[in-house]
Amino acid sequence: GGHAPDVVELHNWTELARYVAAGGVDLPAASRDFTAKAYRVLKVNAKGKAQQRVIKFTPTSLLNVDARASAVLGERRFSDIVSVAMVNSDALGYELRLRFREDDGGMDWYGSMRRRRRNVFARPDKADLRARVYVCASAAQRDDIVADLYAICARAEQVRLPLQYDVVKVNAAGKRQERVFKLTADSLLNLDGARLRTETPFAGIRYVRRDAHDASACWLRFRNESADRKVVCAQADLLYAALSDAVAAYAHDVRTRVDAEAD
Repeated sequence: GGHAPDVVELHNWTELARYVAAGGVDLPAASRDFTAKAYRVLKVNAKGKAQQRVIKFTPTSLLNVDARASAVLGERRFSDIVSVAMVNSDALGYELRLRFREDDGGMDWYGSMRRRRRNVFARPDKADLRARVYVCASAAQRDDIVADLYAICARAEQVRLPLQYDVVKVNAAGKRQERVFKLTADSLLNLDGARLRTETPFAGIRYVRRDAHDASACWLRFRNESADRKVVCAQADLLYAALSDAVAAYAHDVRTRVDAEAD
């Protein structure tokens, strides 16, 4: 019969949980931070239907992501949250309940998009706009989500630059692709409409630079690539500033955590 391999190659440290007992993974912050943070939960809608979702934070909002469809389904600004409650229920377990302002004006870019269902465009139920229930895998996961939520909310008012940009990516073959770049709390999302094409952790971006001759262009170098990628944007100066600041700030946070672990 076969036996477990002596060496297993993984590109996401969280996959170690398949081979190492919980609590047995001891990696430095610099290694963990090459994987962007997100939380897999169950979202229960107003009709009681449970849906697998991923919670992702930006510096000013909460994203509701369908991982299986690789799509961002919704976004709510932190400023629209009026209450956060942690409830342990017999029916669902470790619940995280969020309530939002009564109006739906807080639905950012995705709020104006229509979702196609059975060839009919439909807006989300108004009850889903006012409240959201997430069921977490454990009390510890829920605590982590709430801790991140409060920590990021505390810095939200310091955000001065836009976090979303319409861009044209130019690949190695010269093909131009219209995309949306969205900055999260720890990564850069590459979106085609609401569809998530790629997510690159800030730790995976080596640098961002302006084009010396084209004011509408920036160049990005990812750590796993050997050549720069050209990005054209009408707000290239703001994109450069926002992404450069985000990458630098994230690197500073990582160094701070590494130093704390060393003490």
